[in-house]
Amino acid sequence: MLEDINLGAWPFIMLALYFIVMFGAGWYGNKKTTGFASFVAARASYGPTFIALAAVSTAASGLTFMGNPGYAYTYGYSGMWYALVWPGIVSLGFCLTSYQVLRSVRRLGVVSLPDYVGARFKSDSIRVAGTVLGMISVITWAFGQIVACGWLFNTFFGIPYFWGTVICCVGVAIYVVYGGTHAYLLTDMLQAIIMIAMGLSVLIFCYLTLFPGGVPELNAKLVEQSALLGPDMFKTDGLGTVFFSTWAIVSVVIAHISTSISPAHAKPLLSLKKPQLIRKYIILYFLFATCMTFAVFGGLGARAYFGATLEAADKALPALIVHAMSAPLGSFFGIALLAAIMSSIAGAIMVISTNVSNEIYRRTIVPRTKVAKNLPKEAMDKRCVLITRIAIIFVLGLGILFSNPAPKFLIQMAFVGSIAGGTAPSVVLGTFWRRVTRAGFWAGIVAGAAGFIFSVSTIGKGVAFSGPAMCFVWATVAVVVVSLLTKQTIPEDHLDKLFLSEDVYREKYPQAKDYVADDD
Repeated sequence: MLEDINLGAWPFIMLALYFIVMFGAGWYGNKKTTGFASFVAARASYGPTFIALAAVSTAASGLTFMGNPGYAYTYGYSGMWYALVWPGIVSLGFCLTSYQVLRSVRRLGVVSLPDYVGARFKSDSIRVAGTVLGMISVITWAFGQIVACGWLFNTFFGIPYFWGTVICCVGVAIYVVYGGTHAYLLTDMLQAIIMIAMGLSVLIFCYLTLFPGGVPELNAKLVEQSALLGPDMFKTDGLGTVFFSTWAIVSVVIAHISTSISPAHAKPLLSLKKPQLIRKYIILYFLFATCMTFAVFGGLGARAYFGATLEAADKALPALIVHAMSAPLGSFFGIALLAAIMSSIAGAIMVISTNVSNEIYRRTIVPRTKVAKNLPKEAMDKRCVLITRIAIIFVLGLGILFSNPAPKFLIQMAFVGSIAGGTAPSVVLGTFWRRVTRAGFWAGIVAGAAGFIFSVSTIGKGVAFSGPAMCFVWATVAVVVVSLLTKQTIPEDHLDKLFLSEDVYREKYPQAKDYVADDD
């Protein structure tokens, strides 16, 4: 049993300062909000540095600072493959997809990824399917972050895990309900700066100052416990099989290329001022994510420092901060970690609530309801903002329910929703290839779910990212094959709007007034 450490009043001082900043961001976001579209999307509002910081914070926080160190704590160096490669792989996915997706989103005038999917295939049923599947994937991601917050409150404040999840969700609800997308982007940006500093600091602390003998002493302490924890990451038996095998490496690459087109990554991207800034955005994203991911070394330091005594692997880095750092510094990093995770929850919750208010209500229910359809635009905007706010509170309540009891590994919870990832190939292929049909979209969903189930129950059992990877592979094959075998039913003029250059489009459709130029 670890000796209890009293950090005094420092954690509470830091927490009070944090909530002041969060509520201030909510106030600022409210002032910048001019309507429903601004509340849920903040389209074309910020530059590449701001958006790169916000995006990497949304994508990385809980997993980077708790899930990844948890794997390193349990499996040693062989548990670090995922943490060390994901920034480059996701950035590669951005290189392949983001410019074309952002350009198409702007041409169609949509506010979210599911909205784009429905508009691309000109189908309300596909919009609803994309919405539901997107919500499944993002909800599990958000709930994984709530788990992380519960453990942090437990570690730093001695609050029971359950009540930690409650405090977390109430705090997020207050500033996001008030400030919307602008508030969540601002908080994510601010916390990303702290997270970058924290990632670099953890690397330096664990390798240079935690043990007098530095890296050799740290490695020796790991090997004393088990040879499979040591720096030889090429172990293929025992603990090493989780991350070092041919399929394990391949699955990490495939899963994270598909992650680059997830709703959580797409939402900040929609706030980028113009597609021409994509290149700078990708470079900055990679650099910021790489700095953050150094936090995984905290898992190694915790295993060397504590041995196998922690009650939960995801508490490795927080426990190391509390027990091995001074009270002020430990409290600062602890609250920085808490803030980053809560900001990530905010981003995921905004994705879900936007799906409810825009894709389900405004785009699907309203056109079929006479009374709602005749509402003035201003009244409809206010109603949709209210629905968004109610959805935020409801989903956070579900988060408390499904995050208890806590899962063994945070990453496991975050990626359960990957079974719904069969939409990703349709988004990617449908953005570059006009031949993708509605039938191909539906085939991708079915094949992706089947591939996920097959993988996690057979060849990929026990491999961390096998399910998401197989889902993407099977769905891609299904989309291509079925699209080639079925008739294209999407109107030609609609596809031309997406795939033709501005000059060619205006020459072919001289009377068209709804074309959005790429440099607008």
